[in-house]
Amino acid sequence: PDLDAIRKLLLLEPRGYPCQNANYVLPPTGQHPTAAYGVVIAEQGLIYPAMSGHNMICVATALLESGMVQMSEPVTAFDLETPAGLVKVEAKCSHGKAVQIKLRNVPSFCRPEDMDVEVDVPGGVGRLSLDVAYGGMFYAIVDAAQLGLDLKPSNGREICRLGEMIKVACREQHPVNHPEFHYPGCDILVFTDSQ
Repeated sequence: PDLDAIRKLLLLEPRGYPCQNANYVLPPTGQHPTAAYGVVIAEQGLIYPAMSGHNMICVATALLESGMVQMSEPVTAFDLETPAGLVKVEAKCSHGKAVQIKLRNVPSFCRPEDMDVEVDVPGGVGRLSLDVAYGGMFYAIVDAAQLGLDLKPSNGREICRLGEMIKVACREQHPVNHPEFHYPGCDILVFTDSQ
């Protein structure tokens, strides 16, 4: 069966919108005996991240506040299984609510061959340097000063436009994959401000 049809049903129009994600909570596989649940994340554009911090915070909160994971105040600790591995959750709880979620992510890394990567970005942008790092997803990290880009809300449209163009150029010109399982990237672009 086409299980991606569920992602499309939930995330694409008329129900969804471009920034929406879906989190599937499943029984754990047994590979990690301490896992309370397994989690698969679905995003737009046929992306199934191996791990995503903000999605895990949402899942942990929902599991606690729905009673699927028994809440103990002031702190509840439990594990979630993701395609990238085990994520440890520590939740500060008060009056039946999860008020703070801390995660111990899967191993993250930066490889020397993914630092100071030169890519040609079309549309008049030109050549620029970026770094690629993994933290559950592959991130292309770009100093906005290379583009003369001021990271402020009024430049939001241009930040998004350039970010997508750079991310695609990185994916095409410097494809990466996780060394332990099949997970190609890059998925996310992060602009930094050197000031």
